[in-house]
This record gives sequence, structure tokens and C-alpha cells, in this order.
Amino acid sequence: MTTITRILSAEPSSLPALRSISKAMGFVRADLWRRYGGLCTVGKSAADIRKEITAAGWYASLDVDGTIRAETTKDAVNDILTYKAAAMQKVRQAIARRTADPDERKRLYTLLREDRWLEDPYLHRMMRKHFRHGASHCDNPFIVRSDKHETHVVDGRLVVTIKIAKQYGEPIQLVTTSNGQGVDLTGCNLRLIVKGDAVEIHDATETTAGRPCGKAEIGVDKGYTEVFTDSDGVHHGQRSGGSNRQGEEPPARTGKEAQRGRPDRQGRPHPTTQPRAPEARRAAPSDAATAAHHRLSSRAQRRR
Repeated sequence: MTTITRILSAEPSSLPALRSISKAMGFVRADLWRRYGGLCTVGKSAADIRKEITAAGWYASLDVDGTIRAETTKDAVNDILTYKAAAMQKVRQAIARRTADPDERKRLYTLLREDRWLEDPYLHRMMRKHFRHGASHCDNPFIVRSDKHETHVVDGRLVVTIKIAKQYGEPIQLVTTSNGQGVDLTGCNLRLIVKGDAVEIHDATETTAGRPCGKAEIGVDKGYTEVFTDSDGVHHGQRSGGSNRQGEEPPARTGKEAQRGRPDRQGRPHPTTQPRAPEARRAAPSDAATAAHHRLSSRAQRRR
């Protein structure tokens, strides 16, 4: 099974309502990055951070459906911790370059894995280098929980209905450009991104393997003179080698040509490999050159 992301374009039934939700969730994202984009995540899991947010009640007064608020908060916290995990990976590489002592590496790796890097000055310095305090400038996406949307086909087009609590407004319908064939959003969280007057619906789905095939195995040997040879000894694409060699020059010739065009350290052109022609006699100076020489000589005499 392979997980892929699918994007559907849609036209909303109430664009102002979507923009209002996006603006509120943009504030939530920016505030979470401001609060937890640095040292405040040390020693805390995603669940611990979400419990702190719920207990503090910072966003309870926002005029947004509670499930959208909770899922978007969870998404922002996961983004912060993913950023932190990427920084830890860079610190692990720095530890490997710093020391070859297995005991010292084990000690540093343990402190880093247990999120106790503040106890070691080197780890603290490296984490502050790679885990700089982040910020969010994203104000157009929000998350819809899997049980808060439903789909149906109207006039040959797939319509996604976002369920909103009554105290926060009416349900929002998103008319997509898809006919619904091969699209199953059941059990999937949706990421809605408002772009201008349109909306993008992002969902993650799992795909099975491609077309069915048999159980037999075949060995393939890729070559130069032919495209490949199968396990039965049959050569396929035997004209490939000739077409590859056509137009190529011998390596010795191409090397000489490259040396001829390469200047030396003083910037002078490299001497050619061809035999030199006999040196011609030095040409007599032209009248203009002689006149210029006399002018320079006379100026030098006047300065004296």
C-alpha cells in the first residue's frame, strides 16, 4: 500500500464563511508557533502540548467550530514537532562528525533521544543552531475532521458538504470539478486551502499495487550493446549500442581538444599539439607605432 495526496478544486457555497475560518485558524497557527516554536517543547509530547492548550483555553472564544479548531491545533503542533525532529537529525550527524568514541556518542545520542539536550552544553548549542524559533505566516488552510464532511454527486459533479455546528453557521458546500469516480473521502481528514475565490481540498489516500501480474520471476540484465537481456538469454534492443556510439568521439581526441582550449596559469593559451610552423621574421613597426614612440620620447625629455 502506498499513501498519496490527492487535490480537488472546488467552488464554495459561502466564500466569506471559509475566509473567516481561515483567518481565525491563521491566528491560531501563528500563536502556537510563537508559544511552542522553541524551548517550550522540550520534554513534551504532542499530547502534552495539546492538553496545555486545552487547559489554558486560549482559543475557546474564537467563532469557529470546535472540531475545526481542535484538528487545526493538532496539525500545527505536529508541524512544530516535525521541525524539531528534523533539527535533531542534523544534530545526530554533527555528533557523528564530532567524536568517534562510542561511549561519548552513546551518551549524546541518549540525551538527544530523551529530549534532555539542555543538560549538555554542546547539544544545547547545536539544537539552538538547527532548531531556531519558528514562525508561521500561513493563514489560508484549516483541517476538517473525517466525520464532519460528507460527499454526494449532483448533476455529474462531486459535492463535499462541510458540517458546521449550528451556533457557528450553516453547512458549507464545495462543488468540485470531479465527477466522483474513484474518489472516496470516507474516513479521511480534509485540508481545505482557500486560494482566491476557489478552494483546494487535500486528502491522503492509500493506493493498492498496479495491474495484477503473475507469480513468475524474470531476471533482467541491462547492457550497453542492447537494451537488456532476459533470463532466457533473449537480447532486446540490439540496435541500442550502435545508436549510442554514433556521433561519439574517441576519448584521446576529445582530451587533446580540451587541453588545446585550456589556458595555463598565467592566462596564456595552451600550446597546440600540432608541429610549429617556422617563425616568421619580425615585422617592421608601422608608421603609427613609430610616431607614438617619438611622442613618448619627447614628453620624457621635457619632464627632465
